[in-house]
Amino acid sequence: MRGLRLTAAAAALLFLPVGLSAETLLVPDEYPTIQEAIEASLDGDVVRVAPGTYEENVKFLAKAITVESQSGPEATVIDGSHWVGWEERSAVWMGAPWPGSVLRGFTVTGGGGNIVYTSRWGGGILIGEVGLGRYATIEDCVVASNSAQYGGGIAMYQGTNGTISDTRIEQNHATIRGGGIWFNQTGSAWEVVGCLITENACDGRGGGLDVDIAGPSALYGPDIISCTIVANRALSGAGIFCSRFSAPDITSCIISHSVNGPGLEVGSDLVSTGDPDLTCCDIFGNEGGDWVGPIAGQLGVDGNICADPLYCGSANPSAPYELHENSPCVDGATPGCGLIGAFPAGCSSTPTEDCSWGKLKALYR
Repeated sequence: MRGLRLTAAAAALLFLPVGLSAETLLVPDEYPTIQEAIEASLDGDVVRVAPGTYEENVKFLAKAITVESQSGPEATVIDGSHWVGWEERSAVWMGAPWPGSVLRGFTVTGGGGNIVYTSRWGGGILIGEVGLGRYATIEDCVVASNSAQYGGGIAMYQGTNGTISDTRIEQNHATIRGGGIWFNQTGSAWEVVGCLITENACDGRGGGLDVDIAGPSALYGPDIISCTIVANRALSGAGIFCSRFSAPDITSCIISHSVNGPGLEVGSDLVSTGDPDLTCCDIFGNEGGDWVGPIAGQLGVDGNICADPLYCGSANPSAPYELHENSPCVDGATPGCGLIGAFPAGCSSTPTEDCSWGKLKALYR
């Protein structure tokens, strides 16, 4: 995937105190575990992790540090399934005062969520701390096979701000809200950029994402940019569910082939602060409907379409959600829009078959 903008990781370098230099702490050469390296680190330091599987529940301890792998998420795994104790079962718990904490280049799996207000939040990654604003950046990660009541893959809450970029969020499960991602009372500066959000499920609402903002201001909605949100499942908002207290900007995204609920659903709260604002988005093939409810009037406006995105599928099994060259989502195919979704054209000679959730799911088996 591609990086699209300056992230908190890069910005952090601009705010190191004059005269101080960051240290690099090596795992496992200098410290046997990621957690031991974090405990020895100071703000501005980098914890660099060699390939391997690390059976840990990692806590950033509110430090403004970067934890990064040497070789990327395919080679470096944080496995949070071997928790000790009842309360803290998130695979990663991050967030720090400005410029925040950074997680880069890991697969995060096996997490079960920390106890927050008597419920489990953030199965894979929990961002935030009760009563305290926090900043965080997640880059080039895979967040897969985690579970919680709220935010099976990732949960962020109470004034947090940050970026999730170039990350796969897949096969996570929540019982109440946000199978893949759950935003709750977050700050106005969250961005989800260039991500694949797929095969997540929620028994309640928001299979891919749930944007649940309790503050009465449309400014609180996150920006969701250049993402492919496909084959997620929930009864309400199978792709994305938005509370009417939230008004996210959704730009250049594909929301397709959701199961049960609509691709994007807006809640029916009595007090509305505005609806999602969509630009250059393709919502197509969702079992519960595509451009339905309060967003229906945005179809055909500002580059928004309802057309088969023509994924490569079996024509490109290593990257099935890249696009056929004839896709309406490739760069320039839809007037006024560039690339729609997280992936460019990746196949041409083999015709794509009609997609279904079952066919897409089989590609990952």
